Amino acid sequence: MRIIIVGGGISGLTLYLYLQKVLQESSPKPTGISIHIYEKYTDRATTSASPDALIIGGFLAIAPNGLEVIRGLDRTLFDSICNAGHPITSFTFSSRYGHKLGQMPCTSYSDPPQATIVIARQTLWDCIRAHVPDDAITHAAISSIIIPSPSDVTGKPTLHFSDASIPPEQADLVIGTDGVHSIVRKAFPSSTVTDHSPKYVGLVGIGGLLPPSPPPSPPSPSSPSPSRPHPTKPKLDDSTMTLTFGPNGFFGYGAISPTLPPNSTRTDPSIGWWSTYSSPHPPNSKSPINASEVAASLRTRHKDWTDPVIQRVINAAKPETVYPTWVVPLESLQTWYLSGGGGDKEGGGKEDDGDSEKEWGVVLVGDAAHAMQPSAGQGVSMALEDVEVLSILLTSYLNPASPSPLLSPNPASKSPPPSPSFTLSTILDQYHTLRRPRVTKVAKMASRNGDKKRDLGVFAEWTMYGAIWAMGHLMPLLGGDRWGEWLFCKPGKCRTPGEEARDWVEGSRGRRGSR
Repeated sequence: MRIIIVGGGISGLTLYLYLQKVLQESSPKPTGISIHIYEKYTDRATTSASPDALIIGGFLAIAPNGLEVIRGLDRTLFDSICNAGHPITSFTFSSRYGHKLGQMPCTSYSDPPQATIVIARQTLWDCIRAHVPDDAITHAAISSIIIPSPSDVTGKPTLHFSDASIPPEQADLVIGTDGVHSIVRKAFPSSTVTDHSPKYVGLVGIGGLLPPSPPPSPPSPSSPSPSRPHPTKPKLDDSTMTLTFGPNGFFGYGAISPTLPPNSTRTDPSIGWWSTYSSPHPPNSKSPINASEVAASLRTRHKDWTDPVIQRVINAAKPETVYPTWVVPLESLQTWYLSGGGGDKEGGGKEDDGDSEKEWGVVLVGDAAHAMQPSAGQGVSMALEDVEVLSILLTSYLNPASPSPLLSPNPASKSPPPSPSFTLSTILDQYHTLRRPRVTKVAKMASRNGDKKRDLGVFAEWTMYGAIWAMGHLMPLLGGDRWGEWLFCKPGKCRTPGEEARDWVEGSRGRRGSR
């Protein structure tokens, strides 16, 4: 079976590692399976020396639910990500006037609690890329993907490349992890009713990294004593991410220094920051921005915001990139997969008659399927959950005779005896069925949060402050953090996405094995 992953970003690399883990932990190991990544960019590393350009695509927060996926994949990788990022335990909400509106924890319910990790997107990619062999990736841009009709029992999805010297390549399974402007998603049939191209939501953002500033030089013995003490720098609480709202946009910041070894001291962490604001049109990606104009606009937009850290940032920042916010509306895609060939039997099974060799599938993962606004802090974590669920489900297809420990992490758990395998169509359909409700709920929350970053009138501004205050102060009185319990999968309250996938595989095997 030939599996091609299109896109060598965070989710594509992680998916490769997860699928390889599935194959390595199977006994006997399945044969005839190859997995390869195609990535159009030849080098994702930055060569810029500017502090505000050191973060390609900005920085992000990996929530506990996303970190749990990494922990289950590879403990060494998990440790490297935690050591390269910065832990935070809460989000602090403020108004532009400096009023603290509330605080929300962002730790897991485990013992000890797992903090959210704030990390540069490039740094996260570097950590994962270090675990993927070079020969697993081909750097080539795909121009189109031709998908056969579902009834075609001989055809396979075919990749065509921008470089005409590269011959087209067929695959049994194509997995699109190529982001919001996915070339794989473009291969899905669309109509005037279900246009699945990404949509600009009217918000843009700028951001960067403010490095530690040197301490003030001590006065020389010959200099006169100052008439007043030297002003101290605004204190940064590096255990929280501060999110400040106003009538003309939004400003967020937090520490982004790597976690230091034990017994070492942190004196002045770097500040990762971003500003989001309304813009009727996305910036022209083909034209360079006017950096001085963008910096002046940043200072004007937030000049009256009273937080001293914000003032420190806007007076020092030199943004070089403007990021438009694109989403893939969930209603634009009725499904995240296409499949064909083979022969589906009653109940989703198939007879061992060679049909599996004729089956093919195309499936979307992460932003390629459901790019959402970044205002929930869950984009990368949702993609990682996709990776885990799809990998667990594909285990039963790639090697139905020997379930991987991914299916039964508890050594005492006994899977039912192997039974006729699932069709690829059944696996992909169940992936979509398990993931869509949870992703939809998170995407709607991200959209609501994003609306708070748009231009607002006076009444709307103060209504927003009241709503945020009520959320932080009244929620504990109304039953606790029910949203966090669901999002971070509090034990006893809900199952993790990975557990739900394992439950489905083992339950389906049991039902069909008893026939």
